[in-house]
Amino acid sequence: MQTIVSKRPGKLYVAGEYAIVHSFQGALLVAVDAYVTVELNPLDQAESRLSTNQAQETYTWHVDEAGEISGIPSHFLLVKTLIQTAYQYLRQSGQAEAPFQAIDIKITSDLDSPEGKKYGLGSSAAVSIAILEAILKLYQVDQGHSKKSFAYLLYQLGAIAQIKMDLKGSFGDLAAAAFGGCIYYQNFDHTWLRETLKHERLTLVDLSQMHWDGLLIEPLTLAKDWKLHVAWTETPSSTEAMLANGSSKKTTDQDYSLSERHFRYASQQCVILIRQAIIDQDWFVFNKALTYNSNLLYNYTKHRQKPYLTSALKNAVDLARQAGASSKVSGAGGGDCALAFSPDLRTSQRIEKAWRQAGIHQLDLAPCPSFIQ
Repeated sequence: MQTIVSKRPGKLYVAGEYAIVHSFQGALLVAVDAYVTVELNPLDQAESRLSTNQAQETYTWHVDEAGEISGIPSHFLLVKTLIQTAYQYLRQSGQAEAPFQAIDIKITSDLDSPEGKKYGLGSSAAVSIAILEAILKLYQVDQGHSKKSFAYLLYQLGAIAQIKMDLKGSFGDLAAAAFGGCIYYQNFDHTWLRETLKHERLTLVDLSQMHWDGLLIEPLTLAKDWKLHVAWTETPSSTEAMLANGSSKKTTDQDYSLSERHFRYASQQCVILIRQAIIDQDWFVFNKALTYNSNLLYNYTKHRQKPYLTSALKNAVDLARQAGASSKVSGAGGGDCALAFSPDLRTSQRIEKAWRQAGIHQLDLAPCPSFIQ
């Protein structure tokens, strides 16, 4: 059998950060043309192999009759959980039975700098979807699905695997990696999924066929003239840490609860406006709503004492806006990237020149194509 190659993209949040970690909230993301690549080859031997450009060693592992994996070290727990989840789905769907064929998995990533620093483009999500896609394609699962339904399945299995690991976040990065392009993402009820996973009678096939309350992944098309620009601070930020960090003020406090509800409502209204502006290709509304969302996030994080707008991010955003672009921090802040959109070539050239003169590290990124269109 020929080598199976899965390339899945990193992502940038355009709007809706922080609020999106809550059920039924919306956000806008764009998948970018920097990828995690998984190469999978079947092996005629008893043991499987795992290698990555993030480690010099090649790891040997095997899976037992129950689908449990041994030999993959603890710092690759995500990879191990993803492989086990894929095998569990294959076994429960009747598309494969243990013992599974030995495989060689090679993982390479463009989502880190040559020095190994993360750009903040969601490498864990890209790895998750790429591994799941490669294994499911080995057993030709994709041939029984449309492109859209297969993307949903990859997203669902990725979310299940990460919830098994008790990872936080919205899983919007998984949706971007599974669907590609620009998407509107609405978060589902995580509490429901965590509780449902405890029911031993329900299979992963059952879960993938259930209605996930709140979940919506809608592909959007950015205007052809709107160009994406990305400034990297060269300082990493952890979404998990940022969500956990902040004020010790309790959510039971009435003022805090009111401001939290206001923030989520305002964030959703911003996201809805930006979504419609993308559909209508309305630059004026897009720019105004994106700027409002940026200010909303700044005030929200400042009130909760979260390190959001660093001097490097502020400089990148200010320079982009002075050049005539729409700009904001992408993601949780405190590091990683700022993004900007320019409406025309002249503005695009001004941004790139301003950032270059200021010594800002620009990432050569563009939206990646949609996987379902």
